[in-house]
Amino acid sequence: MQVTIAALIWDKPPHLAAFLDACKARAVEALGQKFRGYDTDKQIHATIVGLERIPTNTSAFHNANFNRHRQCQLEMDYAGLLNYFQTCANFPIQIQIGGFQNRDYPFVSRGDRPFSRSFSIRPGRNHAGDEVEFIVMMGWPIQARELTTAQNQLPELNETLKYPKSLDSIRQTVQTFNALHAYHAAPTDIDNDFFFRIGIIDNPAAIDPVIKHQLIDSMREWLAHRDPIIVNVKRSDVWLIQYASPELPPDSTTNPYRITDPNLDADFCRSLY
Repeated sequence: MQVTIAALIWDKPPHLAAFLDACKARAVEALGQKFRGYDTDKQIHATIVGLERIPTNTSAFHNANFNRHRQCQLEMDYAGLLNYFQTCANFPIQIQIGGFQNRDYPFVSRGDRPFSRSFSIRPGRNHAGDEVEFIVMMGWPIQARELTTAQNQLPELNETLKYPKSLDSIRQTVQTFNALHAYHAAPTDIDNDFFFRIGIIDNPAAIDPVIKHQLIDSMREWLAHRDPIIVNVKRSDVWLIQYASPELPPDSTTNPYRITDPNLDADFCRSLY
């Protein structure tokens, strides 16, 4: 078993659930039964930071990402991690999904415009090691507070302040507790993505690549020209999750615990592996 910290695996707001269902329906319309949509209520989630440990060393709790990307064997500080997530001032975080035009914004995601990153189909492997493809969607933090009059008088500053690095800040901070985010491989990396998968293509070779590209193009345009979905991610929407499969299937192998649960402690975290 492994452990991760993710947002909104359960108790999604109705407007977000309806939006995710609409996205999955569009994928089914294009790909048919070769697309297997994830359960909206209890499977789709956005990873904040993974707490996976090195699987070959069952007597220690060394962070797998620090070992993989920085060649460091560091013991995770679960007490520090829990205290941080339960007390930090970062929450709530407002997330914008959709509404990003095909133009430059004050930020990029892995070097690309948010328009291109809002919807994609990516190769990967399932829990059994088979080659699959995932349908991936993204949103980004948006300023929840009103800007001052002076800030509003400067359009460029206005838009820069509109998209704070709230998620990246959390992911950078947890490094002090020996937990490295998967997309912070280098010390200078930035990852402010609210990243979630809506489903999987189990046999990607069986689908004409043209059809997949048509779906990608149509979904990006649809997302860009619709009203954005704004999601308020509260502290209570963050979960500590024990899992066997990274897909987090809604069965007995996936066990979420609210990060706000006062009964969580370091010993409990260690017992989840």
